[in-house]
This record gives sequence, C-alpha cells and structure tokens, in this order.
Amino acid sequence: MDSPKSTSSDGRFAIYVDMWEAFNSHWVESPALTDTRSGATLLKFRDDNWSLDSAQWQSDAVVSLSLRKYPGDHTPGAFEVVVDCDQGTANVAGMGPMPLAEVEAALETLYLAGRRRG
Repeated sequence: MDSPKSTSSDGRFAIYVDMWEAFNSHWVESPALTDTRSGATLLKFRDDNWSLDSAQWQSDAVVSLSLRKYPGDHTPGAFEVVVDCDQGTANVAGMGPMPLAEVEAALETLYLAGRRRG
C-alpha cells in the first residue's frame, strides 16, 4: 500500500489518495479515509472525480477536508467537509452532522447547485 497523504497525530486515521491524470497535467486525488487500527474505510467516494485539495487535522479524530469535483466547473471552487472519525459523522459545508454514508450525496447536491449558478 502507498504511503498516506495525511495522518492524524496519533496515527490512528489516515487519508490515502488514488491519483489519476484527468487531462494533460490535471491530476485528481480521489481520497479514502481509513482507520489504521481496524483497516476499515470510513469515507470513500463512488465517483472518483472528487479530489482532495487539502486535509487539516483539528484533533486526533477530526479532520477538515477541502474537496473539489473535477473538472472544477462549480461555485464555490471547493467544499469543506469536517469529519469526526470517532463519531462517524461529517459536517458538509456547514450543513450539520450527518452519517459518513451521506457525505457524497450532500456534496453532489452542492456541486449541482453550483453548476447551475456558474
């Protein structure tokens, strides 16, 4: 397995990315958030066009992700998702806590709304 892109300070959680070239030097980094102790994948998108711009750990179990969807034809240009790994929840763009299984659908709704305005 490749090295993680980002790891919590205690090493329990890690973010791995699957990098692929979408177009001449346009790289997409599709993220997967995992629990390194159990090996469980906590968050991974079905649509590999979701790309990780940055990950900032707020604590050992809470990480703020900046995500965009290739080709970047949306406003805002990135969406913030704050994941609480211990609780198995995320706050998507200030929408309040939701189960991790609902994150991609919430992001897709924001993406589509941003495309209509853009």
